[in-house]
Amino acid sequence: MGRVEVNVPRMRCIHGRYFWRPTKAVKRLGFANVALGADLLKAVQEAGRLNDEVEKVRRGPMNVLVRSAAASPTSSRSIGPMMPSRG
Repeated sequence: MGRVEVNVPRMRCIHGRYFWRPTKAVKRLGFANVALGADLLKAVQEAGRLNDEVEKVRRGPMNVLVRSAAASPTSSRSIGPMMPSRG
């Protein structure tokens, strides 16, 4: 029987078992390593679900706000409610 190559982001096969292994950047978003078991089909499905979750977090409304604030020229200022200046 031939070997099947599967390329799923963040999924690795180690000694016949599959694992979802996020990068350091993805771990900073709150994700951790996940053992997916020995069944390739189930592992691919779960890794796909986890990758979808990563994309949801990356594209979430708060993350967009933080990224746009970091890219702005006034990014050294804290993000908070607008207060009238005391003049």
